[in-house]
Amino acid sequence: KRSTIFSVIFVLLAATYALVAFLFTWFVFGGAYTFKDQVIIGMVVSFAIAIGFKPFYDWLGRITDTFLFKGKYRPQELIAEISDVLSQTFDLDIVINILRGKISQALRIKRMQVIVIEKNGKLWKWKDYKLKEKEQALKKIITYFREIKKEYASNTFYNDADGWIIVLEDIKRKVADKVKFEKSFLLINEIEELKAALVVPLFSKKRLVGLFLLSTKKSGDMFTNEDIKALKTIASQAAIAIENAQLYEQVKDFSKSLQKEVERQTKKLKDANAHLRRLDKAKSEFISIASHQLRTPLTIIKGFVSLLLEGSYGEISKEVRKTLNKIYISNERLIKLVEDLLNISRIESGRIEYNIEKVRLEDFCQEIVDSFIIQAKEKHLKMELKLPKKPLPKVLTDEKKLREIISNLVDNAIKYTPKGWVKISLLQVDGKVQIRVSDTGIGISANEIPYLFAKFSRGKDINRINTGGTGLGLYVGKKMIEALQGKIWAESKGVNMGSTFVVEIPVKVDEKKLK
Repeated sequence: KRSTIFSVIFVLLAATYALVAFLFTWFVFGGAYTFKDQVIIGMVVSFAIAIGFKPFYDWLGRITDTFLFKGKYRPQELIAEISDVLSQTFDLDIVINILRGKISQALRIKRMQVIVIEKNGKLWKWKDYKLKEKEQALKKIITYFREIKKEYASNTFYNDADGWIIVLEDIKRKVADKVKFEKSFLLINEIEELKAALVVPLFSKKRLVGLFLLSTKKSGDMFTNEDIKALKTIASQAAIAIENAQLYEQVKDFSKSLQKEVERQTKKLKDANAHLRRLDKAKSEFISIASHQLRTPLTIIKGFVSLLLEGSYGEISKEVRKTLNKIYISNERLIKLVEDLLNISRIESGRIEYNIEKVRLEDFCQEIVDSFIIQAKEKHLKMELKLPKKPLPKVLTDEKKLREIISNLVDNAIKYTPKGWVKISLLQVDGKVQIRVSDTGIGISANEIPYLFAKFSRGKDINRINTGGTGLGLYVGKKMIEALQGKIWAESKGVNMGSTFVVEIPVKVDEKKLK
């Protein structure tokens, strides 16, 4: 075929040359064709042939290759090109398409299949349903390569087994020549069933990750040693690329599974959180109802005990008075607990009300001191109020709530100070007014300060001095002062070194938001 095409083209070119020479002689030399003319024309043609021979020869080769399905390729360039492209992707579909496209184009083969084997032995994502019908044939070939790998693992032939390629025509020839029996002879039917002329195993370390199934060349030529060597090199690169792509697919699948699990757990948490909010709301409503129901009888008990102590029902003995005093103190403690519970219920349900007005803090603190002076004297404590030299500006706040907060701090200071003094200080700092309640009491350790304002939180040394506290006062005070756009915090140098509780109120507040 190639000779015929070359001959036809040569005849056409010779005829073209003769025609050009004739026309050149006719028009340039006026029809006369002397020896001198022949020499000139010959030199021109020789020069043209010398310059255009190589391009013409290449063109002629491409033309004949097109008709004969032949073509030359440079193995190193093919290997480098495939290696460069494979290193840039982790998508298994793209890897397969690149291998099929580049190898089929370079070797001019009719058809090529890339079979990928997963770690569990299954074939990866079947898309060729005609090939799927021949799965048993494929499994036999896969088993053969796995056995060969084990068989030659401790043999010098091991390195060659890494890229061992089965050539159908080769094993057929060996069978015809009655060459010593080889296991590959048993695969002739399977390879023919798969319409493959070449089977290339893809080994990554000790694992078979896939196969190349190559059909015959379009030209009908045999695969050369150069083709086999190139395919061995490409197979080792392809095996690594396929394994990396499989790992990438696993990571993607794991990521999707993880995302679904996170979404599922998030939904469970949302449902649980909604359930907890309903329970919390029910708890707050229960506390509110229970506290309201408790407050009335406690107030009645307080009233009757007061009447008894005042002698409204006649004289009482010292022993009875002592017992009634204990009842009165315990009742007061219960009333305070109920009030704290009611405040918590109102705060957490958003039902607490604030009455905002301008308050002069000097007068406010003086009233606090006056109300606790007797209690301090009973414990032999010095009670002191320290006011700034310059008058402080009035602040917008809820006087009743602020009184409740400061009173609780002063009451705690007196309770937890065995000896020394309790002091209330007023000062202005950077546009804010601070009310500082200091004492020389039992102090607070650095570890306990962050937990002081939590619900039901009490210091470890507090129970030793006062067992009747609830751990709610500071929590309620913090919530109230924050609602009034202020802050509260505690300071202490350590255990038995006293403490200071600071309530900070801004001079300028967002009146609209506050109201």
